[in-house]
Amino acid sequence: MEALIKKIAEHAQIDEAKAKLAAEAAVAYINSRVATAVDTQVAEAVQKLAFTIKAEVHEAVTGEPATSTMERLSGFAAGAKDKIGDLAEDAGEAISGFAKKVGGFFNFGGKKEEEKPEEKK
Repeated sequence: MEALIKKIAEHAQIDEAKAKLAAEAAVAYINSRVATAVDTQVAEAVQKLAFTIKAEVHEAVTGEPATSTMERLSGFAAGAKDKIGDLAEDAGEAISGFAKKVGGFFNFGGKKEEEKPEEKK
């Protein structure tokens, strides 16, 4: 720490008391950042280990491998794709039915334009 204080004092051209405060602040900041990063990595490692243990216990008890997260997500995505397709089909049918009703509403004589008799000249 003393070497850091001296380096800060020289570089910033300040006295060692102020350099010591700057060094302490810098070290505290770096420690908090490192601690957060390490905590995140440790949490991720523990979670992966828990998943591995759970999968191994499942296989030991049932004799079958556990479904992986990717397999579950793949199944979910396939199901979602099917649902979206069904919704799109239903929406198309609803719009088609609505268009027929609206078309009938605006067709006053019940005949299409091309079915009107031709006017005599």
